[in-house]
Amino acid sequence: MEQWKKLMRKVLNHGEERRDRTGAGTFALFGESVTFDNRHSFPAVTTKKLAFRQVCNELACFLRGYDNLEQFHEMGCRIWDGNGNAPYWQENPLRRREGDLGRIYGAQWRGFRGVVDSGYGLKVKVVDQLKRLVDGMRAEPHGRRHVVTALNPAEQGQMCLPPCHVMFQAFVSEGDLCDIHYRVDLAVYMRSVDLFLGLPFDIASYAVLQRLLAKELGHESGYLTFFLGDTHIYKNHVDQVHEVLSRDPRNPPQLRLADEASLFDFLPEHAELVGYDPHPAIAAPMNV
Repeated sequence: MEQWKKLMRKVLNHGEERRDRTGAGTFALFGESVTFDNRHSFPAVTTKKLAFRQVCNELACFLRGYDNLEQFHEMGCRIWDGNGNAPYWQENPLRRREGDLGRIYGAQWRGFRGVVDSGYGLKVKVVDQLKRLVDGMRAEPHGRRHVVTALNPAEQGQMCLPPCHVMFQAFVSEGDLCDIHYRVDLAVYMRSVDLFLGLPFDIASYAVLQRLLAKELGHESGYLTFFLGDTHIYKNHVDQVHEVLSRDPRNPPQLRLADEASLFDFLPEHAELVGYDPHPAIAAPMNV
């Protein structure tokens, strides 16, 4: 995860000072990218402890299309409480019910809604993008349309938080010359990136997703690339960033997936980090 530390140094040294929606203020650059090898070792940060169980709790909710705090709590995930209970969302007339998170990631992944002309007038079409992704990769591995998006402009006002990681695309490769297996590479585009709290969490989440997708298809996992839009460090995270930068990375862990682990029925206990020996956790405020 040296790429993460290198990017934080770059933002600290060259980032533009900017105002932001939360009022905390940031230092930011635009148009960065990082790539991680997710074939053998697992890209978990070691210069601070990663909340891996929370990563898996949230991912399990997304993969099921959950959109309510009660569902997230039942899965052991509370990291959406701040956004779900934020005053701006509580006052939104499009908020449907108590605990509603709106049309967030999972709702878009498993039930993207769009209006189409049926020939007899307009009708709403609902697409399970995750199922379409798997079906498409099986039918046409070299296709260029293996994309899942969480950004639905028509429903952006119906979310407690518009998506930060707005889309991901899969690429089936024949792997290395000596490798007889197909390999699944993954690229993620993020419009907004909280470097200290958000990015390590998202890297781990998509790395698990990539492993599950590869397992579903009977392939190997490959490289994971993030394309980053507004890449920022919050001003109230600067001390924590310096602490991380002062620490030496440790050996990366391995990811062990249970035999029953499935993209569509994933549970947090199906994933385990083996040999994970990070530096202690570093607390930082989540700016909502």
